[in-house]
Amino acid sequence: MTVRIETHDDIVENASGLDFSTPDHIKDLERELENQIERRIQMALRRAQKEFKADIFRFADAFYRKYPSEWNRNQDRWDDLFSNMEVNVQAKVHVTRPGLAGKSIFKPEQR
Repeated sequence: MTVRIETHDDIVENASGLDFSTPDHIKDLERELENQIERRIQMALRRAQKEFKADIFRFADAFYRKYPSEWNRNQDRWDDLFSNMEVNVQAKVHVTRPGLAGKSIFKPEQR
């Protein structure tokens, strides 16, 4: 099973010191966000598959729509199939606006 996630995000405030008006910094941020999303989804999937053995994400519905005849032959074994299914997670992040840059009210100024 492949799970694809695409998100469009804005940077509201940047107090990191990175210059997000530079395209390379935006690309680095997008890659880091993609990695974080993929890790968090994989963690949730592992728990659903191995700990709970429950298809809480309703993969069965997607499988049925794509492969109805295969579903009819395997629906009685779905719990076992789901708990052993390999899931490929692909995240794509687009930062559309770099937001504001300035001093954070939470981070003291360093001298």
